[in-house]
Amino acid sequence: MGDGEFVALPAKETGMTISGEGRDIISLNTREGKKMLVARNNDQILVFDIE
Repeated sequence: MGDGEFVALPAKETGMTISGEGRDIISLNTREGKKMLVARNNDQILVFDIE
């Protein structure tokens, strides 16, 4: 992450669907484990646990 390149995978393969217009995605290491934050235009930030 962070180099501006990614490969889009179908939701069927990842099991993940995010609605709305995505602005940014970051991963964070927390005391509770690794998290992924998704920022969307004019909407709430989504937080996912990463296994």
